[in-house]
Amino acid sequence: MFPTARRRAVRALSTPALAAGTLLTGCTGTHPAASRDVAVTINRGSCGQARSAPSGTPATLQIHNGDTVTAEVYLIDPGTGGVYAEIEGLAPGATRPMMVQLGRGDYALRCVAEDTDAATGPTVHLAFANPSAAPAVLPVKVQDMYDAVQRYRAYIISRLSTLDGDAAMLAAALHAGDLDASRRAWLTAHLAYERLGAASGTFDDFADKIDGRPDGLPDGVHDADFVGLRRIEYGLWHGESPASLAGTGDQLVADVAALQKAFPAQQTDLSPILDAFN
Repeated sequence: MFPTARRRAVRALSTPALAAGTLLTGCTGTHPAASRDVAVTINRGSCGQARSAPSGTPATLQIHNGDTVTAEVYLIDPGTGGVYAEIEGLAPGATRPMMVQLGRGDYALRCVAEDTDAATGPTVHLAFANPSAAPAVLPVKVQDMYDAVQRYRAYIISRLSTLDGDAAMLAAALHAGDLDASRRAWLTAHLAYERLGAASGTFDDFADKIDGRPDGLPDGVHDADFVGLRRIEYGLWHGESPASLAGTGDQLVADVAALQKAFPAQQTDLSPILDAFN
């Protein structure tokens, strides 16, 4: 996959017509059809070829995968790497339209076939102006996210402190044997954990210890490895006494404290964050 394409924004910019000056066509050299579509065949040896078309003619690039593996195809600004349009998961032998308004500037196709490095086709310069031309969407890079990630990590550290206090309140309510208070405290603690968001992917084994589900455990909800907030939830709403869950509450407090200590050294996976922007 081409990881730097801002997929959501690109889809929003795509429009039904392609204003064609000089277009990209496939290695077959097929001329535009009567519908003013322009055929483009891509494979691992060729990512489109340059060919002339009447200036200002509305057209659509019909991208055909002439290979035996699935491919991703992007129309890019070769100077900046910005993306104008994309086709994901183009199956072998399949043809799909790529639709976007083009104007003055440089364009190229970038093809990413399965298990193959990205290949960029020839650069084509369009000289005519088009006020409706879509801008290229620049990719978001790790460096662009650095400051935001540091602020996010600072937020997580503060929220872990809140979770620590909420877990302690839940454990105290369990020890007191107060069912209603335990349920209220459980909800408060669980919401505090859920508000940590994508950072849970950074927590390693602590995620399962604090909020793991019983899915896949040999004994399900009765498995000894089913612990943390979900285990306490199950017990509180399935007839178990709060006092019988107090030991699980104490372990939850210990696990949250251990996560607080470990988190500053843990590495935040940027993939979920970048996926939200790309």
